[in-house]
Formats: sequence, structure tokens, C-alpha cells
Amino acid sequence: MNFSRTEFLKASGRLLAIACFLLAGWLIGINGYFVNSPSTTANSVVEQNEVETVSVMFDYGNGTVKTLTDISVEESETVFNVLNSLNESQKIKMSYKDFGGDLGFFIQSIDSIPADSSATDKWWQFWVNNVYSTIGAGSYQVSPGDVIEFKFTQGQLTY
Repeated sequence: MNFSRTEFLKASGRLLAIACFLLAGWLIGINGYFVNSPSTTANSVVEQNEVETVSVMFDYGNGTVKTLTDISVEESETVFNVLNSLNESQKIKMSYKDFGGDLGFFIQSIDSIPADSSATDKWWQFWVNNVYSTIGAGSYQVSPGDVIEFKFTQGQLTY
């Protein structure tokens, strides 16, 4: 089988074009790997070092709402821990009674507004991300980005 010089050059050119195409694809893939790898690793490190925060709102039931943002939280922290840290940092005043065990903490007052179950049937209740909590503040674990809202309001019906 004899090839003419023209046929040989055409076949060689095609093989060279295919080889260049494959080499270019391989180089782009390797370059993408090395370019993205450190970036991904750097992002992972940054995410681990970011401060995790929540926001806390207080609705006093009289038209006044107080909002505190970028409240640092740690893993396994509860709504009560967040509220107590705000009390300790003097961003809000809070009093509570610890009933222990499953009953947990009862928030007696926030910023001098006391719970009053007998006359007005209002007390401090909380929502997380607009969902009324059916468990106590000492049991509800927060997640970064949560919005916690304490409202001085009448009892909520949960069925």
C-alpha cells in the first residue's frame, strides 16, 4: 500500500491536530484542577474561621422592636445561652427562673417588662426563623444565620 506524499501529509496533519486537541484538553483540565484546588482549600479554611452569628429581635408588644445583629454563637448553643450572653454583655436586661429538668428556664422579664399570666395573659415567647417554638429556650439549639424573635404576647395555641 503506497501513499502519495499529499495523502501522507494530510493524514499526518490530522493526527497532529487530534494530538494537539487532546493535549490542549488535558492541559486545560490539569490547569483547572490546580487553579481551583487551592481556591477550594482556601475557601474551606475561610469558612472554618468565620464567626458564626445570629440576629435577635425583641418585640415589646407596644410597637417597639429592638434588633441586635451579628451575635456570635458557638456550636450547640441554645436560645437561652444567646439571651443570657446578651444579658451579661448588658445589651438587654433579663431575669429568669430555672425550674430544672424538662421544665427548664422561664423568662420572667426582658428589659423590665415582666411576664404577667394572670392579668393580661402575656409572657415572653420566641420564634426562630418565623416559626413559633414549641420547646423551651434552654432546649432549642441555634444555627448560624438564625433569626430569633422574642415577643411579649398572649399565649400561642399549638395543635
